[in-house]
Amino acid sequence: MHFLNTIVPTLLFLSSAIANPTPSEDIAVREPVAEVDLSVRSNPCKCAKVSNPGLYCGYCQVGGKFVVLDGWNDNNVFWCNKQGGCEDLGRRTSCVNGKGPCDGRDSG
Repeated sequence: MHFLNTIVPTLLFLSSAIANPTPSEDIAVREPVAEVDLSVRSNPCKCAKVSNPGLYCGYCQVGGKFVVLDGWNDNNVFWCNKQGGCEDLGRRTSCVNGKGPCDGRDSG
């Protein structure tokens, strides 16, 4: 019985030491990534002034007029705002498949 009283605490102590290793000194800390300047875009675009700001595929029309006026690509999704501002968010499968979004909402 005395054997069990000493071996059990010893095993518990050893298992906790194995389960909680200390990090080694040679682990490098990553440098923070520089923020991207959104004012300089590789694909500038322009939207028509929309009453419902949000996401629009490049082929979308509202009232018979295209929403994305400049820098459009049918397969890309764009963020358009009420003032005609635009941000090209890149290729999107739902746009490629002709399933929108064309009303400012995120259709997935």
